[in-house]
Amino acid sequence: MCKEKILIFGVGVAGRALYRELNSTHNIIGFIDNNKRLDGTKYNNKKIHSLDKLPLLSFDKIAITGIWVNSMKNQLQSLNIKDSKIMEIADNAINFSTQSRTKETDNIMKNISQIFTDNKIDYYIIGSSLATLFRNKDLSSVADVDLFLTSQKDAISFYDFITTSPLFKEYDIEKVLYLEDEILVKKGDIKKIIISSKSIKAQEEPSIIDISIADFLDEKYMVRHGVNYIYIPKNLCEGLRYHKYKDLELQIPFLAEDYLCLLYGKNWIIPPKKWDQSDYGNLLSPVEVQKLKESLGAR
Repeated sequence: MCKEKILIFGVGVAGRALYRELNSTHNIIGFIDNNKRLDGTKYNNKKIHSLDKLPLLSFDKIAITGIWVNSMKNQLQSLNIKDSKIMEIADNAINFSTQSRTKETDNIMKNISQIFTDNKIDYYIIGSSLATLFRNKDLSSVADVDLFLTSQKDAISFYDFITTSPLFKEYDIEKVLYLEDEILVKKGDIKKIIISSKSIKAQEEPSIIDISIADFLDEKYMVRHGVNYIYIPKNLCEGLRYHKYKDLELQIPFLAEDYLCLLYGKNWIIPPKKWDQSDYGNLLSPVEVQKLKESLGAR
């Protein structure tokens, strides 16, 4: 085992997966995280420290991975952490999947698909989850399964169905609301619905289905991504198309390959070793969305 003292930046999905990847071969002494509320708590008996405590800690390297690596690097450099102390792990070296997680993820997707089909609700698998389908990998191999609904009406109906259906009584269901009026939404609108398995173990990641509710502007579906927006041109979704995944038929954008090319570039079929959230080809800032909305209103 490597004797260097390693801190992991982030105790979210990517950080926990990185812990499981490195724990048997490296000396993991704890985590650092931007969430100050986690300071002093533990994950699998490893202490979590808020980022502002970093100058007080003794360590050799800080391990980072995931789509926020550039932001992490910037934060560490602002604290005078040398690049030689930053240990960046390629995204495609991290595996979120286990046999039981694969089974649980597939079960949730089966139940979700049944609700959508029975109630005639359109949805679309998107992002890394869609790329995973085309790469013939298990959906459990990504941090969470991303999909979106096209209207608040469908979101309300879907939430009502799953919170009363016996199929979902074993899962945690979270409805995330907008807390204030924003460019395209009103306070109280549904931002996303998150469905996850209840059993959380240090050696295994829970299955998570992340359902975003898209807004619509200028013939584009707009899905919130952090503080920014990822857009999906409406014409790429028009028409029904299903992708065969094991014993399921999952709905995907009709021109899915064009969408993935827009998102990741022409070589989207090959998983990148490094991917930052700012690398998406269909990313819009709030300022850009506001200007677009104003320009449409002026026509």
